[in-house]
Amino acid sequence: MPAVFDSVKDHVSLADFFVIAGEAAAARAHLTETPADMFAEDTLAQKFRDGFKFGRTTQKTCEWTYGRMPNPEHGCQGDDAKSVDGLKQIFVENIYNKSSD
Repeated sequence: MPAVFDSVKDHVSLADFFVIAGEAAAARAHLTETPADMFAEDTLAQKFRDGFKFGRTTQKTCEWTYGRMPNPEHGCQGDDAKSVDGLKQIFVENIYNKSSD
């Protein structure tokens, strides 16, 4: 992959590149057969291409995510008694329950 990104790095941020790569993989996986035109009307690839917005910036650090994503060492459930967040605490109780704030 580095060689692929190197060929476009003057035009696309690494963050945008990862989104493009993910959407390309999803569009390809969604195909039941190889079409003559990957971007034919109503294909997932066409929808991704036409709806793509450039402009993501690549962050060199991710301290801003602390407390927003689960620590994989704590497992899915975490431990309420030890105040250790897991998937349940992060997603169900924190993100999806924001309306109760």
